[in-house]
Amino acid sequence: MTTILAGQFDYVEATGINNRGDVVGGTYVTGQEWRGYLFADGRAMQLGSLGGQYTRVQAINEARQIVGESRTLDGISHAVLFSGATVADLTPWALRDSAASAINNAGTAVGAIPCDCLEFHAARFTRGGGVSDLGTLGGKSSNADGINSAGHVAGSSALGGQAGDRAFLYVNGVMSDLGALSGMDSAARGMNNAGQVVGLSYQGWDINEAVLWEGGAVFNLNSLIDPASGWHLTDAGAINDLGQIAASGCHQGLGVCGMLLAGLALVGVRGRRRRQRRSTGL
Repeated sequence: MTTILAGQFDYVEATGINNRGDVVGGTYVTGQEWRGYLFADGRAMQLGSLGGQYTRVQAINEARQIVGESRTLDGISHAVLFSGATVADLTPWALRDSAASAINNAGTAVGAIPCDCLEFHAARFTRGGGVSDLGTLGGKSSNADGINSAGHVAGSSALGGQAGDRAFLYVNGVMSDLGALSGMDSAARGMNNAGQVVGLSYQGWDINEAVLWEGGAVFNLNSLIDPASGWHLTDAGAINDLGQIAASGCHQGLGVCGMLLAGLALVGVRGRRRRQRRSTGL
């Protein structure tokens, strides 16, 4: 287990990992704003912004292209792409408060954009301002959190009515429900090129289980780690082609929660987290 930036901030998160073992995430200090970081080559490097004080990054590909969201000077959040020292706005100006959550090795990113229904829809971004609305599973809102080299997209969507939200997989223009551990809400956070999908399944208010979807089935990741470790995994944010998973969890014995890399190694430490939907920092 490897801990990154432990004790230096009020909250640290690890949100993405590539096959080189580079990790992206962020830090937060009470009363300040989120800062995006790249953890690579044994050091932590802070990322820039679109001019504002808020940057939150979510994913990294093999070329170290990083996506997330950043605020402009007037406080508007836009989906962004970091490449080296350059930060590019992925969103046409008319699409305010967008965010990118994942990127594949071809440089195609996915995330969420505002729609006419006053909610957010899962979206696919291409550099140069190309944006596609991926729709929903029947409800008003959705968000895309993962994309692999084949262009398959993972995320979560409202089902409509009072049915809640469910993890989805989007392939060849069709969005499919991935299911959950007990038929309740779930969310897909990331996927690899083998089609393995990771995320979480909600078991009740503030009770989450980190999960893996594979071969049409859903697995509780806590059944795949040593119970004697004391860790309980609550969310899995990303999985690379080596099967390494960037996840979050709580250590029962120490009373702390942190970001882990279960594959099995882990990344970053943070405060206890409540159930979250897609965050734009607004």
